[in-house]
Parts: sequence; C-alpha cells; structure tokens
Amino acid sequence: MKPRKLIIYGDSISGITHGNGGYQRILESESVFSSISNYAIGASGLSPETPNNLHKLIFRYNRYDRDATAILIWHGTNDWFYGVSVDEFKRNFQDIYSRLKQECPIANFLFLTPIFRFETARGNHEPGDGFETQNLSGNTLLDFENAVIDLAETYKVDFVNMRLETKFTIANVNDFYEDKVHPNERGYEVISKIIIEKLRKI
Repeated sequence: MKPRKLIIYGDSISGITHGNGGYQRILESESVFSSISNYAIGASGLSPETPNNLHKLIFRYNRYDRDATAILIWHGTNDWFYGVSVDEFKRNFQDIYSRLKQECPIANFLFLTPIFRFETARGNHEPGDGFETQNLSGNTLLDFENAVIDLAETYKVDFVNMRLETKFTIANVNDFYEDKVHPNERGYEVISKIIIEKLRKI
C-alpha cells in the first residue's frame, strides 16, 4: 500500500497550540496517515484581505506537496472575522481549489465548515454567536458554512458540517473551549473523532 499523506490548511483551530496539540496530535496517534504537512497559520483566513492568508500561501509561496493523497481545508472563520464577503470568499476558495487540484492530482479533498465561536467580529462592539452575528460585509458564520457546503457540492468534494456534528453551542462552550473561540483538549477529542471517521473513507 502506498503511503497516505495529508495536507492541512487552516487557522489556529487546525494548529497545535491549543488543546494539547489540537486534532493533529490525535490524528498522528491513530496513524491515519503516514505523514502530515500542517500549513495552518493562526489568525489567518483564506482570502487575501486576511493576514497570512491561504491564497498567498498557495499562489505566492507554493506551499503544497504534490504527492499528497488527502487535503483538508478548514477556513471561513477568520474571513468572517475580518469582514470578507461570502462572495469574495467563494471566489478565492474556487481559485485555491483549482490550483491545488492541478498541483496535487492524486489528492482527495475534505472541506470543513466553521465551528461555533462567541466573538466580536472586527468593527462590531458586542461579542456574539458568530452564526448569528454579521461581519462588516453583512455576513454571518452561517453564510460561510453554506458557502463551503455549496462549493463542496459543486465540485463533488467530501465535506463535514462541523457546527452540526460537533454540537458546540453557548450552552456547552465552557466544557469544550478554552476561551469561547479555541477548543480545549476535550473539544479536540470531539473534533478529531469526526475528522478521523471522514478521512478514513476518502
């Protein structure tokens, strides 16, 4: 059997600085892949309007592995935070997917939608549930969730609705989050179980 190689693209939720190593630690312990390249960057988004964004990572720095067998993309949250519109987010996502599809021809893709967070989007004065709180472009995290699902269905790519699958809400945020934004170790156990189950099938 050929080695299975995973690329992770995301923000701090996909990094290893929260929850005792994030979901990568659990992926490695389960030996789902022979190697993992994690290109997640804290506070980054997918769109060029966000810091250290995925668009720049792909088109300027060529951060991908051509022999990857799976690519996980988990973005949208910081695009919401920085006020990116859903239409702009979708255009940039399409460009990135097309480039990665070309450069990593044997890879299967997995798109993840945003999870719950209680935060103030840039330019707002009061924190709130991101799925109900509009950013400067008038979009909520629910709009970004729908955008990711729409793109996955358009390109026939596997996806997970992480809001529905994790069931994280304001009612249980203190059980599963460090700070109402980043999951804690218990939260990552929930996340990892969902991701691993899906990745084993692609």
